[in-house]
Amino acid sequence: MSERIQGLCCNCGDIDENFTGYQEVIEKHLENATPIDITAQLNICSGKMIIQGELSNVGHSMLQNLFISGVVYYEGDESKLFYLVKDIFEKQDICQLTPAEKREFSFISELDLNNLNDEELERYKVVIFVQDKLSKVILQSFLLQ
Repeated sequence: MSERIQGLCCNCGDIDENFTGYQEVIEKHLENATPIDITAQLNICSGKMIIQGELSNVGHSMLQNLFISGVVYYEGDESKLFYLVKDIFEKQDICQLTPAEKREFSFISELDLNNLNDEELERYKVVIFVQDKLSKVILQSFLLQ
């Protein structure tokens, strides 16, 4: 199933109502089974975000034509900049993934976080996702905080 939502979920401008609308879409998709499992951890070293993890095919079929990528976003204070994408990771191709196969991945963000305090660092989140190249369907995603 693929569903596209662009912009606000409603025209009311109410952040809470829009959040609820997006949450309903997300929960509907969470009910679907996925053949991909992602685990990852986030470390900050010398002011750089380093994401390391593993994805695995937990299904019974060969998976082909996939890629893994991700974004770093910042939770701002202003409603117009509430979720601001700060970095996008270059995709890594996954030609095929056999059943029960595991594959390691890593990303290093280009952001310089050296001069940020702990409160500011907590506002940065990372979403890693596996997407089918042909259908553009995201098979699995993983949030790192």
